Formats: sequence, structure tokens, C-alpha cells
Amino acid sequence: MQLLHSLLFSAAHHSFSFLSQHVPGVNNQLADALSCFNWQEFRHLPPDAQPLPTLVPLELLADLISPP
Repeated sequence: MQLLHSLLFSAAHHSFSFLSQHVPGVNNQLADALSCFNWQEFRHLPPDAQPLPTLVPLELLADLISPP
């Protein structure tokens, strides 16, 4: 709940919105591979994915990791 609280606060503070939905692990192989730190499987599943992650702006990151 703390992460959700921080995310909602940050969304309001930085004027962005998001939508979340539960996807069972059997239907979400990417998230399942990430949660198990199975990098080889993760890289294999989306061959057209960007090779590097999208950077989170430092101000937003600070909001997410420190309580409001």
C-alpha cells in the first residue's frame, strides 16, 4: 500500500495518470520472468523491446522512494 500511496501522490504532484490491472502470471510471462530475475527469458520474450530501460526523472524517483 505504501508504494501505491507514493505512486498516487507522485501522479498528482507531476500531473500524470496511470491505469493498473491485475494480469495472472500465466498470462504475463514478461512480468513473471522479471519477478524471478530470469533475464534471459525476459530478453527472449519481446525481441523488439528497447535494449535499455526508460529513465525515471530524479524528482519523480525521489517522490516514489520517500514517503510524502
